Amino acid sequence: MLRWCAYCQGFQGETAPLDVFATTHGICADCMAKGMRQLNNEIPNSHRLRAIQGRIYEAGKTGDAHAAAAVVQFAVGAGLRPIDILVGLITPLLYRIGNDWETGQITIAEQQKFSRFCELVYELVHPLVISARSKTHPRSRASVFLFNVPGNDHNLGIRILSLWLESKGIESREFHPPPNAEELVALVAESSPSAIWFHSRWKDRRCSSTRSRDEWTFCRFPDLHSSSVATP
Repeated sequence: MLRWCAYCQGFQGETAPLDVFATTHGICADCMAKGMRQLNNEIPNSHRLRAIQGRIYEAGKTGDAHAAAAVVQFAVGAGLRPIDILVGLITPLLYRIGNDWETGQITIAEQQKFSRFCELVYELVHPLVISARSKTHPRSRASVFLFNVPGNDHNLGIRILSLWLESKGIESREFHPPPNAEELVALVAESSPSAIWFHSRWKDRRCSSTRSRDEWTFCRFPDLHSSSVATP
C-alpha cells in the first residue's frame, strides 16, 4: 500500500501488502511536530489526493496530452512535491494500467496512450524536481548505476528512479541498453559506483514467489550483497 501524509500530502513510501496499490494515510514527523490544532485546518488535503489519482488515470487512458499539464499544476497546487507525483502516483498507476491490460479491462491502444501520457508527465515534472533539488539538497559524493535487465525494454521506471536520486542530491548514471557482464566490470573499475540498481520483474525470476510486481535489485560494493527494494 502507498503511504501518504494526510496533511502535507508528502509521499512516505510503501507498507505491506506491497502488491496492493491502494492509498493509506498517516502523519509524517514534520506534521506531527506542528500540533493537532494547526493540522485540523489541513484535513481537506487528504481528499485531494484521491481526486488527483482519478484525474491522472482517466486522462492517461485517453492519452489527453492537454490534461497532463493541468494535472501536474493541480497536484503541485494541492501541495504535492513534484517528485512525489512520479514516485507516488505515476509509478503505481503504471502498474495498475499494466494489470488492466493483462486482464482485458483496457485495450492495447489505451495502454500505449497511458504510457505516452506518463512520459509527458515526466517531462513536465523533471524541471520542477531539478529546481527544487538545487534549493534543498547539495549533491553528494555517492553515485549509482541504473539499468534494466535484458528483455525489459521499458525505461521510464529507470528515469523516474534516477530523478528521485537526483532530488536527494545523489548522482546516477543510466544505461540504455544495459551493459553486459564484461562491460559492467570495466565500468565499475573505472567509476567505482556506490551501488548498482538493476530493474527486473518478479514474474521473470525463477523463484517460488507468486508476486508479479516490478523489483529493484540493489548491489552495494565492495561485497556485492543483494537485496530487494520495493520503491525508491
